[in-house]
Amino acid sequence: RRFENSMNYYPHVRAILDAAQGKAVHNVEQDDSGGGDVGPPPLVNDDHHHHHQHVMSLEFVSKMLDLPTTTTIGFQTLMSLTDASKMGATTSNQVAHLLWESDVGYKVVQFLMDDEEKKYKSMALVVLGNALSRDDGRRHRHHEEASLPPLKLIVKTLLPFLLKEIQHASTDPHSAFLAVKCLEPLVLLLRESGHHHDAAHDVEAIGKALKAAVLVGQVKHADLASQAQHCLERMGEPNSLC
Repeated sequence: RRFENSMNYYPHVRAILDAAQGKAVHNVEQDDSGGGDVGPPPLVNDDHHHHHQHVMSLEFVSKMLDLPTTTTIGFQTLMSLTDASKMGATTSNQVAHLLWESDVGYKVVQFLMDDEEKKYKSMALVVLGNALSRDDGRRHRHHEEASLPPLKLIVKTLLPFLLKEIQHASTDPHSAFLAVKCLEPLVLLLRESGHHHDAAHDVEAIGKALKAAVLVGQVKHADLASQAQHCLERMGEPNSLC
């Protein structure tokens, strides 16, 4: 069930949620052997994907993220659903798109912002990075079709947070690496959409932080150095964005 490739995945998830809420739980194993109602099929086949399945999956994840006992499995599920290498490009793209039409994307951001939930920061950054890793051409042509959060959320919340993570690269290079992966599509979006002036100060600071992160990565984290350098190249000269 690690990759949601069991037809009985949803009954088990439902049982976990019911138990966490103190509700009566029926025998899921009996369902496994008896061939009863096994719920909706998992999102593993791009040829048979359905919009309502994606919505249902995110509804499950949303409930998981609300309960301390199921938050981790909620993030693990979301990490898989947004990972194209596990779920296929079509499914991961559609789930990522729905993040911002549901409340799940905003809950992921809330976990990032909450200092008391730092243990979930890496998983939240992975989910955000997966969701933002979309085709550049489609994203820049039609923001409304892309898997991106609202511009206000990007400028007011995400850019300052990601900048802080990159600036702390020397103490937490792995989180900085994940933050850089999230950062690139957001900065490119601001430039393409004409909203870069709204975040001019952050974009300029990001350029400086990325250069510092390259140096830190060369000593502590090779992937960070590579990702930060790639992001700088995609951005061009930071001053040209402001």
